Amino acid sequence: MIAGLSLPPELGLTDEELGEFLESLLNIQALANVRYFELHPEAPCCLGCGSIRYQLPRLAERQTFASAYDVCTLKRVGCAGAAAYEAGMAIHKGKDARVVVELVSPGEFHAVVVYPDGRRSDPSAKLPR
Repeated sequence: MIAGLSLPPELGLTDEELGEFLESLLNIQALANVRYFELHPEAPCCLGCGSIRYQLPRLAERQTFASAYDVCTLKRVGCAGAAAYEAGMAIHKGKDARVVVELVSPGEFHAVVVYPDGRRSDPSAKLPR
C-alpha cells in the first residue's frame, strides 16, 4: 500500500513548514521500517551491508519515500529513504533515533538521522554513487 499526503500550494507553506511535514512523514516511514525489520531479520543491518547505492531523487510535485522493502528490493535509495532506513534499524535495535530534514537551499531538503546524544549521521553520504 502507498499512503500519501496532499500539500496543495494554496497552503502557502514556507520551506521550514514543508520541511517539518516531510520530517514527520519520514519518521512515520522509519517506524514502518521497524515492523519490516521485525518480519525480515535477514534484512541488511546497514545500507553498506546491503550493497545499496545512492540514487539522486527526482524533484517532482509528487514525492514518494522508499520503504525498507523498496531499498532492499531496488538496491538504490535517496537521502530520505536512507535516513528512514537507518533510523528504523536503530529503533529496531533498541536505540533512539529520528529523521531530521534540513533545508539546504530554497526548496531543497536533505534528510539525516539524529541521535539523542546529538550525533548526526548522513547515511546517503556513505553510499556509492
